[in-house]
Amino acid sequence: MKADGTPYRPYDTVTDTMSEFMGVKVDTVDLKLDVSLSKVSEHKKSEGAIEKVADKGYIFDCRLNDSYKAANLVLNKKIKLYQIEEEVSVGEKKYPLGCFYVESKNESSLKEITKETGVDFIPVDEIPKNKKELKQLRVGMYKRYWGGNMDEGWTRLVLEQFEFPYESLMDEDFKEDSLNDKFDVIILPNDNPAFIVGGEELEKWAKEHMDFRPLPNYPPEYRSGIGEEGVNKLKDFIKQGGTVLTFGEACDFAVEKLGVGVKNILKDVNSKDFYCPGSTLKINIDNTKPEAYGMSKQALALFWNNAAFQINPQDYNERYQIIATYPERDILQSGWLIGEKKIANKIACLKAEIEKGKVVMMGFRPQHRAQTHGTYKLVFNNLLG
Repeated sequence: MKADGTPYRPYDTVTDTMSEFMGVKVDTVDLKLDVSLSKVSEHKKSEGAIEKVADKGYIFDCRLNDSYKAANLVLNKKIKLYQIEEEVSVGEKKYPLGCFYVESKNESSLKEITKETGVDFIPVDEIPKNKKELKQLRVGMYKRYWGGNMDEGWTRLVLEQFEFPYESLMDEDFKEDSLNDKFDVIILPNDNPAFIVGGEELEKWAKEHMDFRPLPNYPPEYRSGIGEEGVNKLKDFIKQGGTVLTFGEACDFAVEKLGVGVKNILKDVNSKDFYCPGSTLKINIDNTKPEAYGMSKQALALFWNNAAFQINPQDYNERYQIIATYPERDILQSGWLIGEKKIANKIACLKAEIEKGKVVMMGFRPQHRAQTHGTYKLVFNNLLG
């Protein structure tokens, strides 16, 4: 702490505990192990399998991130894919809401997919009744000029690793007559709202926060920002049935510009009262929501001075659905957290339905640096439909 009680700003995140990022449970061993061990000299990629050819088709487990890669590869091969909207039992094993089902055709292609992804395709004796057919949604992601956005680059890497198709959206693309003609989902990665809007808002922000150096004098066509015209096009996109995903700081853009009726309870809070500069926090998840299929009821999220929400009292509050919250106490898993009470029981992730469309806001960073595998599915579930 500084003399005035303000916490020092760390150089980077204050936790790099990869097991927490990956959603892997690790047990500490305090005693000396007296066991026979062998040194691992090479890594062999795990391969999935089809245990036997089935007349009624196969399911694969939505709790595995690689199942979403398998789902995309199935769709890339023009094979019909379904999501099961109920729990399923196969023998003695139970599979949760949201698992995938593929018909018993094209076994040779399916075997290629299991080999590439390491995902087992499980034969079933009955075709699931409560299911919906899936397709790859048309995904666009905002990519700004000025300074670039590292979070956008990492998000591209994650989508490519799991075979999700997407297009980059530049400033001028928001001037198109109808974004709905080209996209079903638009992603706004973690970014300051002023950088997304650009123009006078960015200049004002820069004067208040960047007095040590001016904004570069780029040609107009290379200055960042979708402008008010782009904001209005995004609003129309949502009203006409589109989905917007916002990560971290971009959630403030959804509140300030897209009319989402929530409050970021951490907005402008002094660091003496709340400070969380890159820590893993515990979250409780409603995994009955389609946006959270495959997630466990408790998970860890990477929080780097981002957002937490409460829903404003308003008409149509039933159109707001909570996907994840912070627990009442003991929220910190590792790193720093000053002011735990500020986010106790507050919302970490929500969905707001606006006319025909929706905005899904994740106040933390679900795909941070292509490391936080434990929260990837909160993104992936919004890209198939």
